[in-house]
Amino acid sequence: MNHNYVIEAYLASKGIFPAKRYKHYSIYHAPYRADRTPSMKVENDQWFDFGLGEGGGLKQLQKKMNEVTNLFHHEATDKLEVASYSDSTIKLNYTKDIGTNEVLNQYLRSRGISTQIAKKYCREVYYSNGNKKFFAVGLPTVNPNSFAIRNKDFKGNLGSGISFFSNGCVAKRLLVFEGCFSMLSYWQLFKDFQNLLNGDVLVFNSLSNKNKIEKYASSYHQISLFLDNDLAGQNATKELLSKYKYAEDASLLYENVNDMNDHLKEWNDMVSTIKFNRR
Repeated sequence: MNHNYVIEAYLASKGIFPAKRYKHYSIYHAPYRADRTPSMKVENDQWFDFGLGEGGGLKQLQKKMNEVTNLFHHEATDKLEVASYSDSTIKLNYTKDIGTNEVLNQYLRSRGISTQIAKKYCREVYYSNGNKKFFAVGLPTVNPNSFAIRNKDFKGNLGSGISFFSNGCVAKRLLVFEGCFSMLSYWQLFKDFQNLLNGDVLVFNSLSNKNKIEKYASSYHQISLFLDNDLAGQNATKELLSKYKYAEDASLLYENVNDMNDHLKEWNDMVSTIKFNRR
């Protein structure tokens, strides 16, 4: 293995992949903290977290990864859906229906998502890294035993791939989201408006997967793009709009914030303020 890529190989072994790739370096969501905007640069055999002002080599990153202790989950007594996926250090132990883990329930509520909405698409995912055990909200991908996983301190992947859900709709519309919580937020916000929910769902889980839309695009008469409003998301939207004449930029719905989840939380704050002022 080329020593220059030892950190990227290490992160890939944990199911963590770049949010953006450039010619000489890659940008990641820092995997050891909440990092909504990718801020960890990996270049050659060095990493640097612009949010913390810290960096170093592989050993420093491994130490940083091991600092995530508040996600430790004691051995569960029940055994549901034991899975077989594993690589050198990370192992998917089992999954459960959303709603049984109060820590994850609280995390969903903090993002404005009800357990009823999350349960439609996601699972509670219990996994281990060495002798440490963790849990997260997991969005299944099209690959077996593979999930995009999220909790309040971690954003990454166990395995890889896009997520696709067929809702059995006749509208021939494909709703495309950049990440799990943007998709869940759309469903949460418009849960009472069935016409807006009429369509199948594709989640990239990483913009590096955007070209995988080709497998699905020809089956639809309309593609609605709900990508982030940062530079990477905007560039991806422009690229897909130029490629598919029946695609539309739906990010105008949340043009003043970064993504659909920010829009949902902003909407919830406004509703709460109105209710409080009416008392």
